[in-house]
Formats: sequence, structure tokens, C-alpha cells
Amino acid sequence: MGICSAKHQQNLKITEQNEQQAKQSPPNDESLDIQRLVKSEKTIKYIKPTASSPKQILSKFAATPSTRQPKRMFWADQIVENSGLGGTLKTWISIKHTQFSKYYTMLNKDQFNYRLKQNDQIVVVQHNLSGRIMVAEMIRKTEQGDQLIESIIQTQLNHPNLIRIFEIFQDSNNYQIIHDFCNGAILSQNLHNSVYTQQQAALILKQIIEVVKHLHQKEVNHGGLTLASFQRCNQSNSNYIKLVDFKPIYLKSYISEKQIYQYMPPEAIKFPEIYTRERDVWSIGILLFQMLSGQFPFKGNNKEEVFEEIRKYSLQENLETKCLPAESVNFIKGFLQINPSKRIKLTEALNDHWLKHFIENQHEEQKQIVQQLENNHALNFLQCCFLQFMISTFSADQEQFFYQLFGQFDVNHDGRISKQDLTIAYIKHFSSPQEVKEHVDKVFKGIDINKNGEIDFQEFLIGVINKETLITEDNLKEAFKVLSDVEGFISLSKMCSLYHNKKQQLKQQFSAYENNQINFKQFQQLMFDAL
Repeated sequence: MGICSAKHQQNLKITEQNEQQAKQSPPNDESLDIQRLVKSEKTIKYIKPTASSPKQILSKFAATPSTRQPKRMFWADQIVENSGLGGTLKTWISIKHTQFSKYYTMLNKDQFNYRLKQNDQIVVVQHNLSGRIMVAEMIRKTEQGDQLIESIIQTQLNHPNLIRIFEIFQDSNNYQIIHDFCNGAILSQNLHNSVYTQQQAALILKQIIEVVKHLHQKEVNHGGLTLASFQRCNQSNSNYIKLVDFKPIYLKSYISEKQIYQYMPPEAIKFPEIYTRERDVWSIGILLFQMLSGQFPFKGNNKEEVFEEIRKYSLQENLETKCLPAESVNFIKGFLQINPSKRIKLTEALNDHWLKHFIENQHEEQKQIVQQLENNHALNFLQCCFLQFMISTFSADQEQFFYQLFGQFDVNHDGRISKQDLTIAYIKHFSSPQEVKEHVDKVFKGIDINKNGEIDFQEFLIGVINKETLITEDNLKEAFKVLSDVEGFISLSKMCSLYHNKKQQLKQQFSAYENNQINFKQFQQLMFDAL
């Protein structure tokens, strides 16, 4: 792997011949009928990071006496109004003004094969009610820490390939961020043994592009992407990954040039504190080059030598590609254009032939999803909220798999499935345009929760998850424990704190229950009715 060969060139010729044949094949009348049916930066103040002593770990995570008033930063309602999050069904990241140890138990991280960074700011924890293993990361209440937390709350990012922040606690001196537990290898560790195959690299790169594209759609960027920014979700042989280096998204002072200089584009050498989307795109090209060859395109013994190689490339644009598979060269060059405006757009990258060629088309899985989408009856809004919560609690490990299938339906990669998108997918499974239309309408009636004519990933997930295995008596008891208060009720206020952007719908749904409270028997019946 990683060396250009005659076999690679032969494969490329075969692929090109297949493409030419596909272009020359005239569409049949039926496909023409269906085609006609389809047609009817955020600037962040730079603050130097503050160091902390390893001896402070116990005091950081232990209860701290309240010596000053916890900071109240802003109203969540204003965030909803200003950020366009009103149409999204997702749990809300909020700050709890209490000790996180009331809800979580710290575990000995030596028990886990977890690739923790060598610092004292992270502990592995277990939720006291659900039993879920997560990570608590301590952030000191400095100017930098306050800005990081404020940006997280304002941005409310949510993507299957981004490490998920569940909640944030604060005491007088510290914040504790509770986020996903990933115990798979950092992507750079694989290169210690061998390079990635093209198929492995394609699947991983697709996920990288999708999560970075999501950041750009939310008008933020990362600015410091490296292979070490990404980690496999678990220790299985799957190639599902998450972006675990999340802090630079929110605050650029967490970026260390010492760690990223080999991934920096020419313009960043001149203006290192300017972070753009195009800077991320260049870094993605370096990542792919590194995965396929096991080396960097621009080499040197130190930062100055690497920068000099990048400057030479910016003058000649001559990339050494002998170490790469021939099929990948043009695709990589699209990321590494000297002119930032000429770099490949991430949407174009997702549609590139190289990427599609090496990612298996999961036809059988798609067929099963089509059938599963058919089996949904309309749910009320409260059932959807409870389902979404239960999926995130009990079936979070399936999200990456379903997101890859979601991408097969999301034709233009905008994070939403329109009726046109679904129609294109259903062409493969039904015989006539009228039959396709009937099935598409039925699906939208069942899972378009917002009734806006589009299906986002959370709605898709509710539609495809196996409800028979999710809605069990044991799972309902566990979910009720987490959602209910000390009096044994799920309250309107609790649900509004989780789904802050859906207050009006929740108020309407809870009005059917006495004192805006739901007991276990009512909760159980409501969820069994969703089956």
C-alpha cells in the first residue's frame, strides 16, 4: 500500500471505462418519468492558555465550597432565537449550578484502555442512574475557561462524528464538562504499524469531511486539525470516529502551533492567527496524504524547515506523489491548492469519484431502512422527545452507523432529507413513479416531526431505530429514573430544560396531564403506544 503501481493505474483505467459506459447508457422511459417527478467566522479573542499543576487533580474534581456567585451568562431563549435552532429536536447543553459528584461517580481510569491525554484534567465517570460511562473534563474558571463554556452554550453543536457534550456543571472555581467516552485508538496511532487502505481511509475521510462541513455550516471552524484530533469510538474493528479535540472549535487559544505546523497552509504561515474554512480544507488534504502514505507531504526536522518546504510548494505547486496510490492523487491535490478560494469545496469532496468508489454502497442496509421507514405511524411530540432521549441514552453507539445510511438518502449533503432526496432513493426499490410518491408521502407523514417538509437526522433516527428493542420495561424504568424528580414525576420544567428550543410544543403536550406532571404509569403507556 502507499506506492504507485501499474496495478493502481490499471484499476483507474477500468474505473474510467466504467464511468464512460455509464454516461453513454441512455436512461429508460421509466427513469425519465421518475426524474420528472423529482423536478415537480466567528472571530474569537485570542487568550493564552493557563497551565495547572498535576497535584491539583483531587481538588479540581472534589466539592468546592461556594465562595462566589456562579456566573449566569445569558438566556437560552435568546440563543434559540438568534441561532436558528428552533427546528431541531435535540437535548440542550445546559449549565448546572451544583456538584457533578451528585450525579456521577469517578472511576479509576486505569481500568480502561482509554487514550487519555497526559494531563490531570480528565476523569472517567459513571452516571449514577443510567450507569453510562462518560468523561468529566475540568476547566478552570479563568477568562479563557469562561469564554470556552460560553461559546459551547451559545453554539450548541450536535453531530454524530463530534464528541458529544451532555451537560456542564460548575462550582465556585471550576467547570466540569461531561462528554462522550471514546476508548478506541487515536487515528495517528495506526500509522505506527501500517498505512490505511484506501477503503479504510475513504470511510474515515468521509466522516471527517461531514463533521467539518457541519462546523462550517454553523459558521465556526476548527483551525487545528491533525490526525490526533480524531479517535475511533471503540476498540472494535469498525472505522467509526469522532472529532475529540473539540476546544479549538470554540476558542482558538487552545491551538498550539507546535502541534499543528505540519498541517498549516501557506497563508497560515504568514497569518497564523487567522482561521478560515479553507484552512480546515487544507488540513484535511494533509490528513488524507498521511493516512495513505504514512508520511507528511512537506518534510523537515523542525518547524522552519517544514515551512520552507510549504513555501517552495506555493511557488512551484509540485507535490511528490510517488508514495500515494495513483487513484488518490488528483483528489488530494484538490485540497492542497495554493489559492484558498480554489480548494475543493467539502460538498464537492463528498461527491468525488475516489471517495464514492472506495465506500461500499450499503444497498442491503438501505433496503432494510426503506422498509423500516414504512413501519412508522404518526407520533405526538412528547413521544418523539422521549424516544430521542432514550436513543441517546441506550443506543448512542448506533448513531454513526445510521448516520452513514442517512448520508445515502441526503443527496446534496445539506443535513436534511427532502421529498426529492427520498424519491431518488426510492427509485431503486419501487417500480412506478406513483408508487414512489405514495411511499414517500407515507414516510413524511410518519416521521416529519416538525412538519416542515424535511427530515433531519434526529427525525430519521426516530424513524429507523428498532423500537421493539428500545422500548422495553427495563429501559423505560431507567429512563424514568433519569427524567423524574424526587417526587416521582416527569415535570414540564425538566423537559423544557432538556429541549429548551421546544417550550411551546412541550407546554401544549403537558397540558393534558394534571399539574403538568407525568407519572411512571402514564409514561409507560405513552411509550408503549409508540410501538
